[in-house]
Amino acid sequence: MIKRYFICYNYLHETLFQRVTMIIYHPKLFPRFKDFGIQIPMSNNRAEQIFLDLKDEFQLQEIDFSDITPITRDDLLTIHSKEYIDRLYSEQLGEILEECFDIESYGGKILDPQAAFNHILLQSGGTYFSFKQSLKNGFSFYLGGGMHHARSDRGSGFCLVHDVLIALKKIQVRSAWIVDVDAHMGDGTAEITQRDDSIKTLSIHMKDGWPFHTDIEVIASDIDIPITEGEEDQYLSKLEEGLIQLSKKFPRPEIVVVVDGADPYENDGLPGSHLLKLTLPQLLERDFMIYNYFKSKSIPQAYVLAGGYGPESYKVTSQFLRGLLTKCS
Repeated sequence: MIKRYFICYNYLHETLFQRVTMIIYHPKLFPRFKDFGIQIPMSNNRAEQIFLDLKDEFQLQEIDFSDITPITRDDLLTIHSKEYIDRLYSEQLGEILEECFDIESYGGKILDPQAAFNHILLQSGGTYFSFKQSLKNGFSFYLGGGMHHARSDRGSGFCLVHDVLIALKKIQVRSAWIVDVDAHMGDGTAEITQRDDSIKTLSIHMKDGWPFHTDIEVIASDIDIPITEGEEDQYLSKLEEGLIQLSKKFPRPEIVVVVDGADPYENDGLPGSHLLKLTLPQLLERDFMIYNYFKSKSIPQAYVLAGGYGPESYKVTSQFLRGLLTKCS
């Protein structure tokens, strides 16, 4: 049982009801992939960097959160195929992890497949916890999660299971929107939700560069916004148009999940993100555009960290949360 901390900051919002900005963090929840022998270029302390960058400035309080528990096999089966889950709980686990985290390209060796799997289940439990807080308080930002490439029958793109969709099933909402601003399209999300009318999706992403594997069927999100290399000056206007389309086409949801990837940043450390290069000011405007749009509609918002690679990726999330806390303190 975890008994350390997450951080929160409370304030009265400029709406007719009280809201809480809750930033959920725990050092054991963020994926320290290198500890498991996985050598993808994701910083082992990205969440910690964000936390430390904000903690003293806003006097963020550490409190106990022993309620977070790993998701279960039954939870996985609400989203993924039985055949895939059976493989995860078999001797094939190491092989699946090697493929999901592209060990062939990035090197390394899965040191303890079961420990890595257990960690991912725990991290996914954090996603569920954060969604519950969003429904209760109006806003949450989980410094973890966002495994949007996982498909119903396989892991993909460093995403072993789809924590976002699992968490949405567990909180039992009748309707939800997912707004995905990671550099890479939310292909797993689109594949799993294609026959689920309760979840509508928007993905704005690089037009090219993902998925890598040509044998994977690419299914578009409900609102699909591919950005061609060199179109960064159109990114914000296309995102705004997409948000408006989402509202016009579909009924109001009970919750909006934002897959708030930092990897569109021009200084991101993943070569596979380099076809989309946004500046920090553009990314700040992106995040506040989304936040203000759904705030004006009083729809609960739950953010997950998603992609972001290299030593500078923390700056994208940190500047957004600093802006929120400064504005509302």
